[in-house]
Amino acid sequence: MIRRLVVVAVILAGCRSDPAPAPGLASGPADSARPSVDGAGSFAELVPGDTAAVITILRRTMQEIDGALAGYVRRDTVLDAMPGQGPRTVSVWLEQDIPRKLTVSEPNESGKMLAESNFWFVQGELRVAQQPEDSYAFDADRIIVWTDPSLVPIVDITPELRMQREHDVVEQARHWLGIFGVRLP
Repeated sequence: MIRRLVVVAVILAGCRSDPAPAPGLASGPADSARPSVDGAGSFAELVPGDTAAVITILRRTMQEIDGALAGYVRRDTVLDAMPGQGPRTVSVWLEQDIPRKLTVSEPNESGKMLAESNFWFVQGELRVAQQPEDSYAFDADRIIVWTDPSLVPIVDITPELRMQREHDVVEQARHWLGIFGVRLP
């Protein structure tokens, strides 16, 4: 029942044409009512358990960074093909040498690079990761919401699995950024 309520809240939040401020955020002047992806709308400022607000900030983070990509420096590379796979493409967008977005092509079951993992960064830290099977909202390298590809929260995750996935996804981002000589804190 709770999962259905959360799903309905997420769907309603995603259907607004003019995004409302995320519930639980401190309010101030009109400009601060809509959190910026550069820190004013950090997940730490939310009321604990406010999954709908996390999803709203997650979506906003992706949209705002994607909307600003033209203003960032883009670097691309193509890695040699691995056995049974095609060559992998890796792209990073940097703002003054700080990563903002990272994309990595991913193989499907036949080895063709048809899928993609995307990583969005705020102030040099991983904030959102969207992979072919799951998506994650991060705060201080910790998963605060784990969703399916449609951004519907997955609630039956064990603490052990969550900790392992936190480690794996952050290490993947570090690895791919390292190809460009970029380091995460």
